[in-house]
This record gives sequence, C-alpha cells and structure tokens, in this order.
Amino acid sequence: MTDPISEIQERLARLEVQVAWLAEKLGAAEGAGLTPAPAPGPPPFVPRPARVQPPRVAKSPRKPMNPIVYIAGVGAAIFLIGAIFFLYWSIEQGWIGPEMRFLIGLAMGGGLTSGAAKLILGDSPKLGVCLLLAGLG
Repeated sequence: MTDPISEIQERLARLEVQVAWLAEKLGAAEGAGLTPAPAPGPPPFVPRPARVQPPRVAKSPRKPMNPIVYIAGVGAAIFLIGAIFFLYWSIEQGWIGPEMRFLIGLAMGGGLTSGAAKLILGDSPKLGVCLLLAGLG
C-alpha cells in the first residue's frame, strides 16, 4: 500500500507539469509568472500505481434452520389455534359480549398499528406496512 502523502505529491507534480504546458501553449507563461514546461509537447505520462482490489469472499450457501425453530413454529401455531378456539367457544357461551369483542378488536388493532409504526420508522418499512394493514383490518 502506498503512502497517501506521496501519492498526493505525485499527483501534484503531474498537475503542475500540465498547468505549465497549458500556460505555455496559450502564451500566458511569461505574463502569469509561471515557469514553462521543460520540453514542448504533451505532458509526460506518469502511470498511476495499480490499485489492489481486496480479495472477494465467496458467499457461503444459506445455513439450514435449526430444528428448534420448526418446533417453536409448530408450538406457536397450536397455541394460536387453541386461543382462537377458546375465543369462539367463549363467545358461544355468552362470556364475551359484543362490547368486549369491540374492545378486544380495538386493542389488537391499536397494538398492531403501534408495532407497525415502529417498524415503518425503523429497519423494515415493508413489514411495517403489512402489519399496519393487518392492524387496520
């Protein structure tokens, strides 16, 4: 790796040579107090040092999911089915009236909407919009 200061000095030297050549070409070298280039003609080509590209890291294939995640998903689905069944059964039994159903729906919609606002303003706005639509439903 080259030193940044030496690279800047090389670039400055090249630019000074080019400016002097342009000033001589335009005939303004004497009037502006610039020193003309040593030899007429195009400025000398100074090759830049080659930039070294960092090695590319091969992307590994996706890791398989842990079996515990599948078991947790099945458990969550069973719990959700049980909660829906209990809600339906308690409505049939008359334990939850229309007012309570309205309040439960309002609380769930408000909770989903506030979670959606947090996601929209945070890291995943697409998921937040989906959650917002679910909350409005």
